[in-house]
Amino acid sequence: MQSMQKDTIRSFSSIKMCKGLQPEVQILNRHLHVDTIPLLLGPSGVGKNELAKYVHYNSHRKYGPFIEVNCASIPEDRFEAEMFGWQKGSFTTALYNRKGYFQMAHNGTLFLDEIAEFSTSCQAKMLSAIETKTILPLGAHRPINVDCRIMAATNADLKEMLKRDSILEPFFWRIWEVPIRIKSLNDRKSDIPLLINYFLEKYSSGKLSIIEPDAQKMLLYYSWPGNVRQLKNTIKRAVAESENKIITVELIKPWLAEFDDISYDLKSAIGTYEKRIIESALVSKESIKNAARFLDIPYSTLKSKCKKYNIKPSSKHN
Repeated sequence: MQSMQKDTIRSFSSIKMCKGLQPEVQILNRHLHVDTIPLLLGPSGVGKNELAKYVHYNSHRKYGPFIEVNCASIPEDRFEAEMFGWQKGSFTTALYNRKGYFQMAHNGTLFLDEIAEFSTSCQAKMLSAIETKTILPLGAHRPINVDCRIMAATNADLKEMLKRDSILEPFFWRIWEVPIRIKSLNDRKSDIPLLINYFLEKYSSGKLSIIEPDAQKMLLYYSWPGNVRQLKNTIKRAVAESENKIITVELIKPWLAEFDDISYDLKSAIGTYEKRIIESALVSKESIKNAARFLDIPYSTLKSKCKKYNIKPSSKHN
């Protein structure tokens, strides 16, 4: 229990220190003690569940339960049983009373991950429970009051689903209360060294594992299609398989190459990803001067690298 508490503290500390997450964390901080519905948007693996825990354990509900539900794992015909529970004898195999997830989360937080996976029928039932703060377990004759905060997350495009009638409009507007888009790890490279150190500390037993400088550079320039989850798995595996607790390029290179076109020549690999970062910075910052400031390098250095990688900024980038 104590080790779990320490790991939770380290996790929340890393969230606060991640510069790439600061705008999102600042918004969440304003909603810690108000029971709004934060809706965490973004690709899989960016750490939406960790942010949900951050909100819960820093809120006025921190002494209540945090119940995380993977909505994609609940079949439609089991929705009411799983979410609202049942009374003994309500069906053939109901040999005892069972609380549903809403009751389990009473006085705490109910985090609905992949909420877009619910059918429209389930959405209607969920909307009623959220609005009335009551549920009716299977076999019950009286509704039960529940007091829990709702948080949700999805990697789906809810606005597009609304256009296709794949999500009920009242349900959409109910959960679209505090939408917060979480950037992919590739869009917040500055967080990678901090996350590497966090996962090294978390998964090293005894003496802390170390990463060779060239291996760290490779991790920094990699595109991370699996986001923070992929980085976590990479470090966890590297800690387990490294010799003398030293993580080398040779160890991690084959794993990364499975999911991205990474060169087996380190200099070439670093050059490839450096070029991607520069091109991305030029597009987002719209001028070489602003891009250089964003990348924290001198203007002359960026001009030189553009020439090196044959990057030709458009006239508006000058």
